[in-house]
Amino acid sequence: MKCIQPHKPSNLVLVTMLAALGLLAMSATSSFAVAPPAPDGCPATSTTFDSDDPALPATIDGMATVTSTITVDGLDPVLWDLDLVTFIQHTFASDLDFTLTSPEGTVVTISTDNGLSFNDVFNGTTWDDDAGDTTDPGPVNDFAYMSDGVVTPLAPEEAFGAFIGENPNGDWTLTIDDDDMAIDDGTLDAWSLIITTLPSALANTTTDIPTDDDALPLAITDFNTITSNLTVDGLDIFVCDINITTFVTHTFPGDLEIMLTSPAGTIVTITTDNGGSADDAFNGTVWDDDAGDFNPPGAAADLEYAVGVLELFVAPEEGLAAFIGEDPNGVWTLEVFDDAGADQGELADWSMEITTCILDDDDNDGVGNGCDNCVGDDATGDDDNDGICNNLDICDGDNATGDSDDDGVCDDNDLCDGIDATGDSDGDGVCDFSDPCPIDASNDSDGDGVCDSADLCPGSDDNTDTDNDGIPDGCDGEDNSAQEVPETNACCGGGMPMMMPFLLLGWSRMRRRNRVARRS
Repeated sequence: MKCIQPHKPSNLVLVTMLAALGLLAMSATSSFAVAPPAPDGCPATSTTFDSDDPALPATIDGMATVTSTITVDGLDPVLWDLDLVTFIQHTFASDLDFTLTSPEGTVVTISTDNGLSFNDVFNGTTWDDDAGDTTDPGPVNDFAYMSDGVVTPLAPEEAFGAFIGENPNGDWTLTIDDDDMAIDDGTLDAWSLIITTLPSALANTTTDIPTDDDALPLAITDFNTITSNLTVDGLDIFVCDINITTFVTHTFPGDLEIMLTSPAGTIVTITTDNGGSADDAFNGTVWDDDAGDFNPPGAAADLEYAVGVLELFVAPEEGLAAFIGEDPNGVWTLEVFDDAGADQGELADWSMEITTCILDDDDNDGVGNGCDNCVGDDATGDDDNDGICNNLDICDGDNATGDSDDDGVCDDNDLCDGIDATGDSDGDGVCDFSDPCPIDASNDSDGDGVCDSADLCPGSDDNTDTDNDGIPDGCDGEDNSAQEVPETNACCGGGMPMMMPFLLLGWSRMRRRNRVARRS
């Protein structure tokens, strides 16, 4: 798995340093964004991209739309989580409307008309679907702004969960409008993206789960809270997406505050004070992070509600993506509070659509396809990363190069790696291929060309045998070299001496006489 370094030092570090020096006034604790856990099988990779737009800082004055682009490249192909950091100075924060657009064209609303009249509220803000974990409440449109200075982290009006699964590589565009041409203005100084990716696509399973609450329907009365439970069991243990459907009748839905709590205790704000007097606006509503795709602008706080008209698809105030990575099995709780008098209603029913996921894993070895060197071939993968799947690797887990000379000895234990298929038979540290004595560990200690195991006279030259008796001179105790017959060319110009035939004839006659004498 690869990790790409930021293009330049992250502004997140700058924010923390400035805060420590008291140079930034903070209304909430500054926090680094944390991505949700990834499914088992391949690690996720988080990368920070800082704006290097030469047009920044750009003036925000109500006269023109400001856009800035960050180009992302080199990342894995599946986006898993995204967080945004903005450095926006402005003397009247609620004049600002801004969105983020992905390379695939998905548009997410970050904020519209939030922050009241305070200065520089978003000058260092980390925008994170999970902001509610550290800032209470998390949604940008629910925070109680009380002073100038940065508020961080905040949950955007529409969830960044809408980007999940897209390819993050390409141009991301931040768009800012100042919707009031009065005297207040500001600048976009810088911005950053923190993108977490996966190397493999996800295999999803979606299940519709109706409520099992026998107490329904429940009356919604003024200044009272009702709760309803839905029990989930038997699902895979990793949430990748959640949608809920509500059947709520009410004559003034703007009175309602609706929350959803997971078995793990995570609380997500569905809506607070949205819908105005549009009676029964949420009687059949599907709350979906991707609602902007079907019902733009999507965000609950930005829709134009009409009396008697159902808003079928609505993005909740806080992203349901905050539940990603949790185990869905257990009790989920829907809470509805009516915060005003006069108008009342009823929670008739509700349900959940839960998508669980795993990384694509064609050979079911627990390693996602994006990390598996042996997809579809070997359930145990390639433990030693030598490019040879475990089931074919005679040196599995032992040596990254295997057995390159096919001698049955792994390369890291092979003295003759790549040279000799038989290795070093006599263990003398010399490969058989170049060993003059491949079965003799001591080789030829006397240098006579005869291996020690076959040497007749160790320490001497076996090739010297003056008397030709088959015993090398160095080991011949009866060396007869002194009794050698003189060479025949010692006289008479070579050849046999002239008197030799006569001497031999006389000697032969003398032997015959001796034999005759013995017989008589």
